[in-house]
Amino acid sequence: FAATAVQAAVTPQDNVDVLARQAPGTPQFECHSDCGNALGGSRSGRHCDNSTWTELFEECLECANQFNIWRHYGNGLTAAAEACGLSAVPSPSTGGAAPVESTTAP
Repeated sequence: FAATAVQAAVTPQDNVDVLARQAPGTPQFECHSDCGNALGGSRSGRHCDNSTWTELFEECLECANQFNIWRHYGNGLTAAAEACGLSAVPSPSTGGAAPVESTTAP
């Protein structure tokens, strides 16, 4: 009965992200890999001085918004970054130019 309840709670849309990240070699797969490995690496508690973790973390920040995956990794990576005195602010999506502030009067 419990398995049926869990199965009914999963919709096809829930699987889209999982299926999309299973295409090895694609930029989206690599981004999931970077973010996931950064999150996993942070669990050791010794990640702040680990150059591999820092590289994965920085690469995740570069791509997470582009592929709309920060929602999966953001909470954990934000806590991991704060433990190291780092900011966890992902780059804007590369889907368009970043907004530019106008200095002219309307």
